[in-house]
Amino acid sequence: MVHLSPATICTVALAWAGVAQGMSLVERFCPDDRTAPICETSGGSPLASDCQVALRDIDGRCKQENRDGPSHCTTVATWNTCKIDVCGNVNYSLLPNINCGGYLQSVLNSCNSGGRVGGQIHPARCNILFPSSHQIGNYEYRLQFSHSGLGQY
Repeated sequence: MVHLSPATICTVALAWAGVAQGMSLVERFCPDDRTAPICETSGGSPLASDCQVALRDIDGRCKQENRDGPSHCTTVATWNTCKIDVCGNVNYSLLPNINCGGYLQSVLNSCNSGGRVGGQIHPARCNILFPSSHQIGNYEYRLQFSHSGLGQY
């Protein structure tokens, strides 16, 4: 009888998940992603306090599902002045074990200026789940805060 440690079972499960999605484990998992936010805060940016509330409504993986229009963005949460979007290629999301709230919190922490926040972040490719039918090459996936059009400017 073979005895496997929980760590071995977890490694095998992660490797199988990578194969099942059409990519190797090495290309798909980088928990040390230290991607820096791109700050775009201005007087027209949403209130940071509204964005903090909107973050509570995030479902985790932030899947981009919008095929229409030039923006290719899906709104994943809105609260008063704040809108949170995931933008890029259709059907892209973060890996199941990666929560987009952490990325968005880093934008909020880094880009908060005068009580407002505006900015985006492009997670590392190894943390992005995309359809196995998609050829690796040019890809776009970003998370962003922008003004919802509601509330004060």
